[in-house]
Amino acid sequence: MPPFSFVTDVNEKYIIGSGVLKGNPRSQEFFIADFSGNIEILTPKEGSVTNAYYLMGNKVYLISDYETPGESYWIYIYDIESKKYDRVEIPGFEFKAIEIYYDPEDLLIIAKKDGESRLFDNGKEINTPKGTISGATRIGDEIYFSHSSLVSPHKIYKVSRYGKIEVVVDNRKVDVGEVEYVKVKTDVEVPTWVIKRKIPGNTIIYIHGGPWSEVDNSWNLLIAPLVLAGYNVIAPNYRGSTGYGSKFMFMNIGDAGGGDLRDVVKVRDYAIETGITNKVGIMGYSYGGYMTLLAVGKEPDKWDFGIAGAAVADWVEMYDLSDSLFRGFMEILFNGKNIDLMKERSPITYVRNVKVPLCIIHSQNDTRTPLNPVMRYIQELQRNGKTYEFHVIPNLGHAIYKVSDAIDILLPALIFLKKLEEQ
Repeated sequence: MPPFSFVTDVNEKYIIGSGVLKGNPRSQEFFIADFSGNIEILTPKEGSVTNAYYLMGNKVYLISDYETPGESYWIYIYDIESKKYDRVEIPGFEFKAIEIYYDPEDLLIIAKKDGESRLFDNGKEINTPKGTISGATRIGDEIYFSHSSLVSPHKIYKVSRYGKIEVVVDNRKVDVGEVEYVKVKTDVEVPTWVIKRKIPGNTIIYIHGGPWSEVDNSWNLLIAPLVLAGYNVIAPNYRGSTGYGSKFMFMNIGDAGGGDLRDVVKVRDYAIETGITNKVGIMGYSYGGYMTLLAVGKEPDKWDFGIAGAAVADWVEMYDLSDSLFRGFMEILFNGKNIDLMKERSPITYVRNVKVPLCIIHSQNDTRTPLNPVMRYIQELQRNGKTYEFHVIPNLGHAIYKVSDAIDILLPALIFLKKLEEQ
């Protein structure tokens, strides 16, 4: 199988999954395999984005944008025996979702648009709180769902047969602040979440990883502590983010660190122009860490500080060190093994331009973004007399699985911010 492919379901006869299977970085196909090793790669339409997510007997449930390319998604069934595609018709359901999940057994739909999701029972909307629903199931006459927002931690709710909603598993109540959703205009519209403290403070532009990911209106283990520490946090979903259609998501293929960086800088300018803050820094993890180092090097006058976790400092060296999955990811992101572009978009190329204090945090055992290129970036900072802190976290990999992992990453950042305030 190609390195950028994933298994999503299995039964006694078949294995299904999705990925970039035909070599086109702007499309996704699905596969069906049997236990003899036979694999069939399929798509309802060449160039569409299709994900197989659920297997019921000989029927594969798909989510695809092939009828509305690059814009919205719908649910389809592929019959393995007849080799036919059928659209799932749900009476009364008219919500034009950008992301959608349908459980054919529970008849529940989680549909998402503009960073928030809604829950539907067989096409009829349930009046859930604003935010993101991460799972739902039916037990008897009742529906249970998990929910959170940027200012409210995860809770589990129950919906009775009469439509009454109540919390059945609560969480700690925290006073995080207020949330606003805006679209900042560059040459595209950049969907952006603004989390403001009730007491005005400095601002952090938080850059999500991926890049094919997003900040939606759900509880975020890296954002909430920053707000609780007294900072406004502005989180742009730059071009390349998920949640806004495949056309938007694929905009940074062949342009990593180009248009997406312009989006981030424009959101920084928005924070200054609207009076949210006078002092603004940038922070991110993984691809967000890469964007942080690139931003302070290519746009050194825009920032007051930078915090980079698990960052890519040199794409060229990374390519040589990476595992097959990440190497496949890089070939998609740069539209091939484009060494010249990788070098031009690497933060180490601009390290001499850095003007602001940096806090760089990296895990010793990170195989996804190895430590060695970052250490070479640190040596260049040192050689050029830059101001920085460098924290290596022992016995931790790339992924943040536990709260203790998040603490290991966040604690140096929070101490760094505290020292900046005291200067």
